[in-house]
Amino acid sequence: MYVFNGYTYQKKDLQIVSSRDVKLQGIPDSDTKQTSLHIGQDGIIATCDSFEVQDKEGKRKLLVTDTEVQYHTEEVVYTGKAVFDGSVETPLLRGPITDSLRLESASSSIMLSGPEGISVQAPAGNILIKSSNDISIQADNKIFFNSTSLFLKNVPVSSRKKNGHTYAGVYQLCMCENGRLFLVSASGECVPTKTICD
Repeated sequence: MYVFNGYTYQKKDLQIVSSRDVKLQGIPDSDTKQTSLHIGQDGIIATCDSFEVQDKEGKRKLLVTDTEVQYHTEEVVYTGKAVFDGSVETPLLRGPITDSLRLESASSSIMLSGPEGISVQAPAGNILIKSSNDISIQADNKIFFNSTSLFLKNVPVSSRKKNGHTYAGVYQLCMCENGRLFLVSASGECVPTKTICD
């Protein structure tokens, strides 16, 4: 059946009933790609250059093109996992109230970029950054650590023998020329062993 305009009788709902699939297709005058909506038992398939969802006031809520997906809402909630092959642009990323937020890349990397800064907060819990390789923190200006306590675990200890008193559990924190940190005894000098700065 081909129609140019279809209207309902006395403002009633328009019903299209079929015992099988329903396919609505628009045939343009030119040789451009046809637009269609296929409603089947296994799902709904829309074929078009862009797919848009609007609310009752005509405001855009969702836009899908061949290059991006735009959500025009204040909040998007995922109850399970969300996997993205490309980039995600959002002003706020928040985990559920009863669970933790986890960002993970199994075989590649994760990059957080913000022209005016990036804020990572955990008001009621801890923040864990874990990597199977190195973790690099770089800044063109300064790096500040603002905390009542600062712990550096597994820092190597230079065991050169020097005369002087020893204090159990007390060390000096020293730095190699390449930036690597190491410990020496409280009364010793910051003199590294042969391999500690390699």
